[in-house]
Amino acid sequence: MHDQSLGRFCTNVKTVCEAVLQCISRGLDPAEPITRQIGSVIKRTSRVDLMIDEVLAFSSLMLTFRDGGALKANRHVFSSLDFNRRADNAGGKIDYDLLLLEYLATAWLVLYFLSVPFPQTWERVRRWEEDGGGQLPSGVCISKATGDLFRQERLRNAHGPVVRDSDPTGDLCVLTHCPAALFSDFFEPNSCRASTFQSFAPDESHILARCYEFIQLRLYCCSGLSIRYFIPTYTVAHRLAASKTGDAWTTMIAWLRRSVFEFPVLGQSVQLIDAAVRFDCVINAITGIYTYEELRPNEGEPTIIFPGTYFREPRRIMYRSWLRSIKLEDGENLISCNDEQLNAIRSRIAGTIA
Repeated sequence: MHDQSLGRFCTNVKTVCEAVLQCISRGLDPAEPITRQIGSVIKRTSRVDLMIDEVLAFSSLMLTFRDGGALKANRHVFSSLDFNRRADNAGGKIDYDLLLLEYLATAWLVLYFLSVPFPQTWERVRRWEEDGGGQLPSGVCISKATGDLFRQERLRNAHGPVVRDSDPTGDLCVLTHCPAALFSDFFEPNSCRASTFQSFAPDESHILARCYEFIQLRLYCCSGLSIRYFIPTYTVAHRLAASKTGDAWTTMIAWLRRSVFEFPVLGQSVQLIDAAVRFDCVINAITGIYTYEELRPNEGEPTIIFPGTYFREPRRIMYRSWLRSIKLEDGENLISCNDEQLNAIRSRIAGTIA
């Protein structure tokens, strides 16, 4: 029997995570499937077939558990020192339902990057979400679900933009306090999304999910499809104020144009907005997800464990209409602004910090 221990699973997660980060760091080739690029990196140091077998074995074990109680009863699989340390720090108070969901989502991500379709793990997470009132756990599950929306919309338009009579423009709308398109440290565990809830999944699980979200955003944008990407001004202002160097703004714009919007087209925009909003969201022409995961920098509330949910249709239409009604004035699109316009935007942001 292949190794079903958590220790081996976490090792494989870490290996895949490092390979994905390496591919992102050196630059992704939009002409080559991402899974092939990652696979070529992993093969240099590891046996991919053995990794796949071990992850599938662990996933199959998780799927036999009806809920977190069954996971608790099988604590012998937890041969991970990191897990034991986290459990000790939490005083032994472990949310096994949450833990099971995190591991199932992580297993899907690892197998995806290893080019092995295994939808059963994420289907279990979605079934739990539907039975539990439509909420998803913070961290790995939220990032995975967000990436799915980017991927779904890209595949829906694979043979050219598809629009419905009720949705004539077909824009994908994103509102985020933690913009993968602007913050190059998006992949670091505590970079911009508060994670004060107690998670027993390895940090690499959350990083891998953010990588998936980022890659799907990039693939969507490189496909030449339209997107309106909104970032609250105070989020960028807070980042600039916290920066210890004077080149934070330059770094943001360089990352935006090099790593995400490398091949910009008409209909793609990244815009700072001043409107007060309560949650992040990604909305396409079919569905959408919103999350309370990110908080305003000046608010000390802890991150809630289950902050994300899928839009109900009336609210999705209403919120998407509001986002699409925001005017994009000349010189406000961060993708195409010239240096003078960028300096003007930066000065305006600086005015909000003072």
